[in-house]
Amino acid sequence: MESTLLILKTDLEQRMTTLSDGPAIQGRTAVGLAHGLGVVVQNCPFRPLYYSASVLDEVWNLALSQLQLSGKSDLRISQVQIQVAWILIGSLMSSGTHFVKSHLNRLLLLWQNALPRPSSKDIMAGRPTVEIQYLLHLKERALAALNLLLHYNEKLITLDLSKRVMTMLADTGVFVSRIPPLFGSDDPRILSAQSQLNDTIHKVKAHIFRCYTSLSQFDRRNAAGSEILLTAISVFAESDSSLSRFATGKGTSNLSFGSLASAEDNFSWGVSGYVKRLTIPKSGSVDERRHWSIWNSDVDLLEDMVSAFGD
Repeated sequence: MESTLLILKTDLEQRMTTLSDGPAIQGRTAVGLAHGLGVVVQNCPFRPLYYSASVLDEVWNLALSQLQLSGKSDLRISQVQIQVAWILIGSLMSSGTHFVKSHLNRLLLLWQNALPRPSSKDIMAGRPTVEIQYLLHLKERALAALNLLLHYNEKLITLDLSKRVMTMLADTGVFVSRIPPLFGSDDPRILSAQSQLNDTIHKVKAHIFRCYTSLSQFDRRNAAGSEILLTAISVFAESDSSLSRFATGKGTSNLSFGSLASAEDNFSWGVSGYVKRLTIPKSGSVDERRHWSIWNSDVDLLEDMVSAFGD
């Protein structure tokens, strides 16, 4: 396993040095190698006798070096470097409590830099779409790694850490809310850029929701403001007129839905898998009733009505 790690790491380092030859092609290859290296790193805890801790330190140093280089590189190359770095950092979150704890202060610093608090002078209206897309890409990758920290390191999640994470989630939500509305265009290039930006916005909101559901397992739901959950769940529940605008390039159409569970525009599909985590059993009760939003059919509704009469 250690030899595989070293081979993948060496190939990835070599590929990152050739990004200037073609960020599109070389970037896809580098991201693929990063995912492969990340998979091997995530399996290391299951084979502790087949690798040394120094290899994980080398992967960590590689990730840090790519983040440092991203600030000096071209925009397209910087996006690849950021993605590779956060993929590696996310994979290292499963390396054990001891490893993560030794780097926790540096990790929190990285997340705070990637998910800063928006200032009052941070005006989004004057920024080009490319810059906003770059910032959202950075936040999306950082949030994905943050979610892996919460998933694999339950023992490290203290009340202070959870509050700091909630602050970063709230700040990210404020940043997304300040993005100006996208206007339709007949230009295919502008339409493609706006569609990509819209997709990235939804990904960031989804990652916020995933982090929230991970924190909810530690019984610290009160530490989060309700606006965080509402902002995150809006990516699934709210109908977005920009979807039809991207599809037709003309005007807007009013999409409507009856409830969160039933939407004719297919915009709420996918939410039930995460809402299921928010089902909280009654204290001291053996009978755990599921939340109304994850009922599968009318049969579940009838069963709940019958059980209510039985009580």
